[in-house]
Order: sequence, then structure tokens, then C-alpha cells
Amino acid sequence: MAQQVEGNHPTLLIDGDGNFNSKFVDDLKLAAVSRPVAVVSVFGVQSTGKSTLMNSLHSTKFKVMDASQGMHQTTKGIWVAKCPLPNPNGGPEILAVDTEGSDGSEREDDTKFEKQTALFCLAVSNTVIVNMKCYTVNLNNGGNRPLLRTIFEVMIRKFCTRRKVNLVFVLRDKNKCPLDKLEEQLKEGMYKIWEGMKKPEAQLNASLEDFFNIKVVALSNFEDKPEQFENEVAGLRERIISISTSGEGAAGSTPASGFADYAKKIWDKIKEDKDLDLPHYRIMVAEIRCNKIAEEKYQNFYENRSWLQIEKDAISGAVQGFGAKVSPIIAINLSEYDEEAQHYDETKRDASRKQLIENIMKVVKPTYLSVVEHMRHAILAKFEEAAVDELKKNGVLVAMKTHKYIIEFKNQLKDAAVKQANWNQDTEQLAQLESEIARTVEGIRATNELLEQQKARKLQINKDKREFWLNSASIGANVLNTAASVASVIMVAGHA
Repeated sequence: MAQQVEGNHPTLLIDGDGNFNSKFVDDLKLAAVSRPVAVVSVFGVQSTGKSTLMNSLHSTKFKVMDASQGMHQTTKGIWVAKCPLPNPNGGPEILAVDTEGSDGSEREDDTKFEKQTALFCLAVSNTVIVNMKCYTVNLNNGGNRPLLRTIFEVMIRKFCTRRKVNLVFVLRDKNKCPLDKLEEQLKEGMYKIWEGMKKPEAQLNASLEDFFNIKVVALSNFEDKPEQFENEVAGLRERIISISTSGEGAAGSTPASGFADYAKKIWDKIKEDKDLDLPHYRIMVAEIRCNKIAEEKYQNFYENRSWLQIEKDAISGAVQGFGAKVSPIIAINLSEYDEEAQHYDETKRDASRKQLIENIMKVVKPTYLSVVEHMRHAILAKFEEAAVDELKKNGVLVAMKTHKYIIEFKNQLKDAAVKQANWNQDTEQLAQLESEIARTVEGIRATNELLEQQKARKLQINKDKREFWLNSASIGANVLNTAASVASVIMVAGHA
């Protein structure tokens, strides 16, 4: 059974492990409260007096640090308390939310929870107090700038409906620096963060003031000047109650009894966001996420059915319109990568995109070369057929016009070109075709010369045979004539 918490005693809203406590409504007796709720939350660096400030502002009893035990974490998780009503006869219920400090040694470099906490405060609160020391105004980490940049980006993307939040920077332990100068420096830092952010297309022209009413106040040291601190807090209290209950950043119509459901939905949505589940450093964040997105898009391409069919067709022959078929598949995956990676560091984002293209091309290039080889062989076969026909027709192979075959192959290379590829295969492929054509011509001529030589030898043999037989016949005739003459002489001699 939930422990009943009286009045302004706090109760746990979200524990340090990120578990939401839906029973806080019972603890604070909000279930029957029909008045709208105004939420005032605080976040900032650990051990800077956030809980002390909230107790002084709202008469709450958040646990504060015992300085005698050294500097240490006091608040773990997110706590909530119901504040005394400024107007018992009407007006909204006011809830004070105290949060675990950022940059604590307990979580080391794991900043996931502090980012989730800060985003939660911005998403559910009417007024968010950013508690910081005066001397950290112009610092990067000490001034919460990396944290604010991350949660601003996620906030306008994930909770893109414009809702004014009162963002009150409370500068603790004010010094001799004029408040107006500190305010100028702080706002300059906020504008720099805002201008450098990657925004959704619908919010490209949005200004910082479209989402936040920025206020800056400074407080004296709580221990050194307690009376002055209390007086300044009293003025701040009136100001915070006023802006939280009236004006652009005021409470809406959500009743206090419905706040639990609303807050849980917001927290669940935040916990699902991968952009907050990252290490501390922004570059590391971008590198890890962009590499992961790139790997997902590579797998999408590799397993794409259209690509797999093209790859299969290329084995058996040329694929007509290879470039026009492959380039759009690649483009879709690159476009999806750009959309999902647009909020990350530009250098890392571009590096992962370049690697994604290289990985895809390692898959595409062998198929592309296979397609080009089929086309080149087809052109070469066409040329060889024409050369043989020319030889048959004219009996001799004169210098053939190879230019039209080169032009045809150039056009086929354009047809096969992949838009995203950074390789240039045209010169190499054309040179190879020209070399193959030259070798083909030489081969045909050599074959023709051999055939001509064989034909000539055959003719010569036939000629020699004819001459032999003619000579043989002549010799025979001579022999017969001689024999006849001898016979005549013998006959004459006999008669004598």
C-alpha cells in the first residue's frame, strides 16, 4: 500500500533506474483534485543547492545535502511535492519537481539519465529552473550547454508542438559581475546553441522565443547572506508563481488528477528515444549512432529484393538500364540515412555516410563489372561478325571503321553508370574494347593470310601437277616418234 505523504513532503516520481512510480498520485492525494496543475521543476549540476532552492521557494521538504559528510549525491531520481496553494480559493495546483544533479561522479560518463531528466522537466513543466553558479555562466560543461543542446534538439523533434516553457536561469552566489552582463552572456550562449542545432523541416524558422520565455535572476549565497537570500527568494517565488499560473507559460487545462497518466506517457516516450541513450561526448554520440544507422541502411540495400534480382540477372547477361535500376535503390537508403542522422555532428555524420556509400559500392561494383563485361563481349562479337562479312564481300579486310562500335559502347556505359559511384571505369573499359578490337582484326587478318597462303600453295601444287603431266605426255610422244623412226630404218635396211 502506498505511503501517505502529508502536505508538502516529497514522494518519489521516478527512481534512479528510470522506473516510474504511478502511485505518487495517491501519495500526494491528487486523484480527486480537479484543478489544473502547474509544474515547477529544477535541474542543474550536482551539489549546487537545487533542493535548498526548491524548499525555500515552495516550502517543500526535499532532502538536502549534509555538508559535514562532504560533497556527495543527495537526490537520486526525480521527486515531486505538492506546494501550498498560493490562492486557496482558486487557481491551479502547483507541483514542485526536484531532480538528481548532473555531472555526478556516481554515474561517471553515463549521462543518459541526466538527459532524460532534463528533457522530462522541459516536457511536463510550465516553469523549469536551471540552477547554476554565477561563475559558470560562460563555461561550456559547467554552464550545462552540451546538456541543453541535446535536450533542445530532442525536444523540438519529439515534442514538436510549440508550447511555451518558462526557462528561468537562477544564478547562485552572485558576485560583482552586473546581472545584465551575465544575462547577456547567458542568452548569447543559448542563441548560439539554438542556431547551431539541427531542426526538423517544420521548425527550421522557429526561434528560441517560440519555445521558451527566458528569465535570468541572481541570488546571494545561502550561507554567507541568509537574510538577503531569503528576501531575494521571496521575490523570485512571486515571479515564478505568476508566470506559472498566468501568461504564455501558464498551466493548461489538464487536471492534477490526470497529471500521472500524462507524465508517464512523456517518460515512456523519452525512455524509448535512442538519442539520449548515449555516452557523454557529443562526437562519440554522433559516431556511434551514425555508424549504427549506416549499418542498418547497408543491410536494407543488401537484402533489397529488386537488387537481388538485378544481381541474379547480371550473372547470365547484360542488364538493360542497370544504372537507372540500381541508383534509385541506393538513393532511397541514403535519403533515409540523411533523415535519421540529421541531428548529429556533421563531421561524423558525413564520415558515416561516406563509409555507407563505400560499403554499398563494394557490393555493387562486381555486378556492375559483370554487366559491363557482357556488354563489351556483345559489342566485340558484333564487330567480329561485321569484319568477317567485310572480308567475304571484298576478299580483303581493309581498315574498318571501329568508331561506331566505340560510341555504342560509350552509350552503354552511360546506361550502366551508377549515380552514387565514385569510380571511373569508362576510360579503362573503352581502352580494353579498343585493344580487343585490334586483336580481333589482327587475328582475322592472320587467319585470312594463312588461308590465302594455303590457297596459293594448293594452286601451285595443281599447276605443278598439270605441268608434270604435260611434260610426261610430251616425253612419251617423243619416245614414240623415236621408236617409229628406228623401226623405219630397220625396215629399210631389211629390204636392202
